[in-house]
Amino acid sequence: MAGICRTSGVKTASAVITSTRAMLTSLHITSNNDAAGSAGLVTIKVFNSNSASLGGKTEVARYLHSQADQTDIRNMEYDMHNVICDEGIYLQITNTGGASAAVSVEFS
Repeated sequence: MAGICRTSGVKTASAVITSTRAMLTSLHITSNNDAAGSAGLVTIKVFNSNSASLGGKTEVARYLHSQADQTDIRNMEYDMHNVICDEGIYLQITNTGGASAAVSVEFS
């Protein structure tokens, strides 16, 4: 039987994905640095946390995308192999300099 998971839907800002124990299956990321010549940066972090209070929380994934010299769009899947997040899943998205990101989190 194939594994079954839930999705957060596409998020473009930081959010609590779930506030209960979950298995993190994968991340699907589209990042765009649409300002050529800018120092645009996308930073995506995923934490074992049920809120935006991240002090002492475990960061379970990080993705960085920076392209200073050209416009660039990247699509990727980050397979997390069902990492257990005891407290929940918090997604943090930070964009600077004309960069943007859209992320969906799959979990069960």
